[in-house]
Amino acid sequence: MKVHITDTQKSLKFSKISLRKIVQEVIRFENQTCHEVTLNLISDAQMRQLHADHFNDPSPTDCISFPLDGPEEIHYRVLGEVFVCPDTAIEFVKKNGGSVEIETTLYIIHGLLHLMGYDDIKAEDRALMRAAEKKHLDNLSVLDLYLNLTTER
Repeated sequence: MKVHITDTQKSLKFSKISLRKIVQEVIRFENQTCHEVTLNLISDAQMRQLHADHFNDPSPTDCISFPLDGPEEIHYRVLGEVFVCPDTAIEFVKKNGGSVEIETTLYIIHGLLHLMGYDDIKAEDRALMRAAEKKHLDNLSVLDLYLNLTTER
């Protein structure tokens, strides 16, 4: 599986190795066919612009997903693109406590779940999404797959 990673934000430096392993494990754990997926880490300003351009809403948000191929595509499936904003994780942790690494990991999981068909508009769908997020966080913890900050780019 090809995991393309772009990181244009400046707030946090993450290990691309740990990012790639997390993406691969979430997709594997969902038993999804995926040949290619893209993860983009972007700034708050970039996320606001993306949110405004595609959803007519310039407010900050944690992640945005753009699915491409559905599960019926078995020969070569490009799952899609996930955009994650670590700045949002930083602000959330400042207000609520916790770990910016875990919060950012949650955003990655959330975005990938959207690519794999989960939704969170209706209450019953949101409950399924939250259960899946917890399942994935627990699985990553058992496997010692954590999002690691690094000093390297």
